[in-house]
Amino acid sequence: MIFQKNLQQRWTKIQTSELNCVPETGWQIRTASVNDAADIAAIYNYYVLNTVVTFEEKAVAEIEMAARIQNVEVIGLPWIVAEQTGRGIALPNEASVALHEKFGMIKVARFREIGYKAEQWLDVGYWEKLF
Repeated sequence: MIFQKNLQQRWTKIQTSELNCVPETGWQIRTASVNDAADIAAIYNYYVLNTVVTFEEKAVAEIEMAARIQNVEVIGLPWIVAEQTGRGIALPNEASVALHEKFGMIKVARFREIGYKAEQWLDVGYWEKLF
């Protein structure tokens, strides 16, 4: 409960900070809803099927993506999307790293060979910014 409250307070700070909107680029960070499930699934599935930036190997149906969003909402956590002119983005990828660092996030961890996909071992990195 304390963790959830702390996370909700931090999310409130993000929503009211300079990170929420970057006017010169048109990017906005916001909480997703089940209404975003189709777009999120369409973007995410490209990366599932064509890259190694996710460990999933089968496309995710819109209804499954909506359920994932709801499961996060039910426990009081935000499902966060970055949006530009009404379109979301899937993370992570090289553009994601650049976007994270543009917002002042720093890389705090790298887990080597944590997953295997497309006949190769993959690393996972984590970035953070404290508010």
